[in-house]
Amino acid sequence: MNMTLKNLTGYISTPAKTLMTLIIFLIAVLFLQGAIIGMVGVFGTPEKRTEPPQPELTDIQKERWRIDNMQKKFLPDGTIHLIETVQEYKGFLKIVNVYDANETLLWDGKGGENPYQYLSWAEFLQGGIGAALMNQLQGVTSRFSRTLVIPVIDEERQIIQRWRYEPGPDYFIGFDWKGRKIGYAGSKGFTEIKKEAKPFGEFNRVVDWCYRDHHAPILLWQTTNRIYQIDFEKRKVEILLDIHDDEIEKVAWQNWQVETTKPDIRLLNFIYVATKKGSHILVFRNPIERLTINVPRQWKGGRNQIAALQDKIFLKHYGSDWEPAPRQYRLRKAWWERTKSKSNRMWYELYEVERDGNLKFINRFEWKRPPLAEKVTVSWNEPDDVRWKTKKFVTAVSSPLFNPAYRFFRGDPWLDEFDFYSRSPWYALTFEITRDYKATRMVLHCSAIVLMVCAAFWHAWSRRTSWGRFVFWLVFVAVFNLAGFLTYLALNHTTVTRCPACGKKRGLERSDCPTCGALLPIPERRETDLILVGQSNS
Repeated sequence: MNMTLKNLTGYISTPAKTLMTLIIFLIAVLFLQGAIIGMVGVFGTPEKRTEPPQPELTDIQKERWRIDNMQKKFLPDGTIHLIETVQEYKGFLKIVNVYDANETLLWDGKGGENPYQYLSWAEFLQGGIGAALMNQLQGVTSRFSRTLVIPVIDEERQIIQRWRYEPGPDYFIGFDWKGRKIGYAGSKGFTEIKKEAKPFGEFNRVVDWCYRDHHAPILLWQTTNRIYQIDFEKRKVEILLDIHDDEIEKVAWQNWQVETTKPDIRLLNFIYVATKKGSHILVFRNPIERLTINVPRQWKGGRNQIAALQDKIFLKHYGSDWEPAPRQYRLRKAWWERTKSKSNRMWYELYEVERDGNLKFINRFEWKRPPLAEKVTVSWNEPDDVRWKTKKFVTAVSSPLFNPAYRFFRGDPWLDEFDFYSRSPWYALTFEITRDYKATRMVLHCSAIVLMVCAAFWHAWSRRTSWGRFVFWLVFVAVFNLAGFLTYLALNHTTVTRCPACGKKRGLERSDCPTCGALLPIPERRETDLILVGQSNS
């Protein structure tokens, strides 16, 4: 039994030691690379990027681009106006011209004095805390760990409660001003019993606001398929929307954060939700009501906007036959060559949303965007930022495994990189490392690998004990680059001596010379001196 355990320990100890040494050097190399790039970014002299010269436009081309650059706005009766900004001084003084769809001038003057009242569209949720930032707040990435805490304040501006979000169990824990637990807040509401607190679900985004007479922020808490409204002062968790078999893609709101006692006389309070399966849902306040809009499946959620007045609901759809640009940098040059000389049809369509959710067509404005090649020249050279240039050399010593790992974690090249942070903190961390430290210049990268392998070959040739071990370390260095070479040196830097037979350098870990096969010289035996201890002289 002891013999078996000893053999097992011997088999495990060497790979474990190699793995731990490799991890230490990988982390050390990553820190060194990050430090060099950061220091160059802080202390280096930034280089000025030279923009390519832009082509001169003819009068006809200028006129076409003028129409394309005009704002297209709808009146409540469906009429469309084209608004051209003629002059603007640092954002304060704006002179505009207002035209109808036939480009007949209707009004000109200061922008703030425009006599027409246009439809105001719900804004898509921005700001707050998204899934990416929430994962960073948990302290998994390189940023400091922070916690989401919601205070409840009394009339004397004193904090009387704190509600802290716990990412693990996915609910809030409340504490009084002395730090004592006072309850929990989850998807089923507020409770004083921990077992009754239920998780909200996979987090997506949270935004907050506070009414004028309120003493605690109110949260709009969005998960994969639910939207909650959490009021800590009134101890109330309300499910505004629950879609079981679908996922929320886009959320917009209009006037939702306005006090219910003083609503806007023109605008309704609502939330607009577009799902990944193509559903479009409106959630109204006072009372909570839901309306599903029957939108064609081919319309994407981000291309639709909603405006709701007291008596009418409108939907604006933006469409085009424009080919979207790929997110992958290496594909964009080919995309640009295909599309730069094409004219593209663009259009806005206005519909009224009826009470049964059907759409009633009201108006449409279509125009033709001129070829982009007329207006702008795009340079596809690499950015000449000093940090980017430094990164090209620094990442040359990265492991070649980072590049396929990045492609694996990147997955679909059309997805937004922020989508990866919503999966899990460790997934996001791995994605960040592979993205930031993968090789960006393959010629330099391959040269560094060859240099490390040659250095390992030169060092290991005289110290080789077996061909299998020799080839393993060369492959190991090629796979892990600088970190692999440092690991090899740490575990294989043994003493060498010259062979008395051939004069070549050889290591002391094997008895015969790897070049000529001669054995190590054995010292001559000498006579043994016996020293007797403890004998009496009698």
